[in-house]
Amino acid sequence: MKKISLKNRILKRLMEMEGQWIHKGVIEERVKEWNYLAENGNRRCRELAEEGRIERKEERGSVLYRDRKSVV
Repeated sequence: MKKISLKNRILKRLMEMEGQWIHKGVIEERVKEWNYLAENGNRRCRELAEEGRIERKEERGSVLYRDRKSVV
């Protein structure tokens, strides 16, 4: 059975949240549960944002992400 990439896991999780903004700390905790380093999760989120697959915003010094396709 093929392992799902971290990028695809993060993207799938954001899609499940149906357009809600998710704090990067919440994503880091989930990534740790999947046995990856938090920094790897941050890097994959930045890559997904650069590719235009998710949205990124900064709010009062915090970074938030959401799935771009779920936004109406």
